[in-house]
Amino acid sequence: MNTDWKFHKGQIESGYSPKLDDSEWETVSVPHTWNHIDGQDGTIGGKSIKDTDYFRSDCWYRKKIFIENKDKEKQIFLRFQGANTQAELFVNGKSAGTHKGGYTAFAFDITPFLHFSSENLLAVRVNNEYTEEIAPLTADFTFYGGIYRETELIKKNFSARQSSS
Repeated sequence: MNTDWKFHKGQIESGYSPKLDDSEWETVSVPHTWNHIDGQDGTIGGKSIKDTDYFRSDCWYRKKIFIENKDKEKQIFLRFQGANTQAELFVNGKSAGTHKGGYTAFAFDITPFLHFSSENLLAVRVNNEYTEEIAPLTADFTFYGGIYRETELIKKNFSARQSSS
């Protein structure tokens, strides 16, 4: 799950769309950050976290995965060990969930959005802009943007209780 992600630095309209051509995007592996060079010196003058000289905005990651028909009876999750600071996951063009907070793992149940015996598009919008809604507000480190920890595809058998509802 951690190799062959397509990456676009900056905002792009419809980055989630299966129709978008990402063939010219950079191919990366996660963990990945777009601030590996410009984030090394922190803030301008070191006075305010709002006055950074490193890139803080939306960026996009996309990956195609094949889900076999035999997995139709399973519940399938995509787990992120960390993405900074806000992330939204789209599966086949539909939003599967959002997460705020760059330092905690999170997972989304992607089962309802999948096409079985077919290729599926995962698209993740990540944003590391300053916001007073998400802690920490200040720190002595750079708020590196990206999917900066590993991802996992988790396949779980439905429990009897889940399948009867």
